[in-house]
Amino acid sequence: MKYLLVIGVLVALYQYFNSKCAPEYTSWHEIINKVEQEGATLSEVKSGATILAKQLCNDESFQSSGSQTLDSCHRSYQKRRKNCDEIVFSDAPETFLIKKEVSTLANRYLLCVGAV
Repeated sequence: MKYLLVIGVLVALYQYFNSKCAPEYTSWHEIINKVEQEGATLSEVKSGATILAKQLCNDESFQSSGSQTLDSCHRSYQKRRKNCDEIVFSDAPETFLIKKEVSTLANRYLLCVGAV
């Protein structure tokens, strides 16, 4: 019984610290705000660029304005994602403090995966 209690406490502590150390972002604006306030890591910028690409691929009016369908955008994203991660982020710094640098990098990623 003691072992179950110890395991339960360890699992609870792990989940608590894991949630504090790795916040979940749901929008590109959260990443931009973080850059402006305290800076962001490369991992956070990648996460934000991925979120933005998926949001743009799900925006029917945006995709139709560029003569692309939602399905073609998603296919392009899935096909190019890994290659674009390497191309766009390979020589990027580990931390970002300037919004323009992050926006430029995200734009390169969006163009590469075919979301815009």
